[in-house]
Amino acid sequence: MEIDQSKLNRQNLFIDKWVANKGIGTLVACTGFGKTYAAMLIMQRMQKRFPNRKFHIVVPKIELKLQWEELLKELKLSNAEVSVINGLVLRKKKIKVDLLILDEIHRYPSDSFYKLFELIEYTFILGLTATIERLDGKHTLVEEKAPVLDTISLMEAKRKGWVSDFREYNLPTPYTEADQKEYAQVNKSFHYYFSFFQHNFNRLLAARQGDKEVLLDTQLLFDIDKDTAYKMSVMAMQFMHKRKSLLQLASGKRRAIIDIIKLNPDKKILIFSESAKFANIVAKDVNSIGEGRICMPFHVDIKAKKRRDAIRLYKSSKSKVRVLSTVKSLDEGFSEEDVEIAIIASGTSNPTQAVQRTGRAVRTHTFEDGSIKKAVVINLYVPDFNTPKGTVKSQDVKWLTKRQVKSFPIWVEDIDEIDFETKFNKDDI
Repeated sequence: MEIDQSKLNRQNLFIDKWVANKGIGTLVACTGFGKTYAAMLIMQRMQKRFPNRKFHIVVPKIELKLQWEELLKELKLSNAEVSVINGLVLRKKKIKVDLLILDEIHRYPSDSFYKLFELIEYTFILGLTATIERLDGKHTLVEEKAPVLDTISLMEAKRKGWVSDFREYNLPTPYTEADQKEYAQVNKSFHYYFSFFQHNFNRLLAARQGDKEVLLDTQLLFDIDKDTAYKMSVMAMQFMHKRKSLLQLASGKRRAIIDIIKLNPDKKILIFSESAKFANIVAKDVNSIGEGRICMPFHVDIKAKKRRDAIRLYKSSKSKVRVLSTVKSLDEGFSEEDVEIAIIASGTSNPTQAVQRTGRAVRTHTFEDGSIKKAVVINLYVPDFNTPKGTVKSQDVKWLTKRQVKSFPIWVEDIDEIDFETKFNKDDI
């Protein structure tokens, strides 16, 4: 593998900062920068000077565990163990290591996962993540254990050529008239019940969980009894989930996905969504366009063996499979350099998720003909729409704009405005 000297120098700069901070700290860097490689450099140097030192790597998913184990074997780092967080926190016997590495460290401030700090005794700690911030603010808990020492943004990596150049588009997928009518009614019902909790989601959630203080406030404010106040929270949650489902399963998104795939024969594509049902439907849609079985679904509802088969076929140059329809399983850790297009059919408002999903498509890649990749990221969304009673605001638009707070997408009105060219000569970029 050819080493990018400028990237290596930047990785070493972080390592110097980490050593200067007594081996305690976190690297925040975009996908494609080489966070894992930086960690491997640290372990190699430690092992060379102190052969008996032990390393423990914690990951959120089995797929990442397998990737780490493969790299550890390749680099002959024998004193290392990799654990998936779910199983790790169930252990009863304490673990003592020299270096604790927390891959995707932003995942571990939750009440159940934070127990790892009681379970593992360590001298040095290294956190790795593409973005540390959490919407609940709990990232401060892990920053107390491993403060952020260095940040490499996607824009910096793009400028330096450490990741693929890319273009990001926002493409509207309008509702049909029937869909508009259903969404408008569900949205109106949600806001009616939500108003009982001052349009405050935390209050709604607390009421749904039986919080006596919030329920009492609602009773007094609206002159209703406790059972009615609780029922209002149940109804609000039901309509909220119904509205979310209408956006996630929108038929216009399915049509747009088919159009994109037809316009891009032979290109590797990742489709991200928020619903296993949608991921399965899309896989069937794609496989019915006449190219054979080119798409496989990939999510936690599918058995592990079938998920491994899907990844193997997707990565194989001899396989027809060139599209994966996933939910959240590939948001983190998935690495395939020749992914040219990422379609984000639906997402949350979390900027972390947006960074991670974009990262799946922007690893650098040189094609056999010597051209280099320039990836395309497409966000699908249901736009606002007008009715005889006025404009209905789409929650899809709100989620999209919130998660893109640190990006600069191109808003288009039609698929014809998207430049799907993904192969360029170096002199053209």
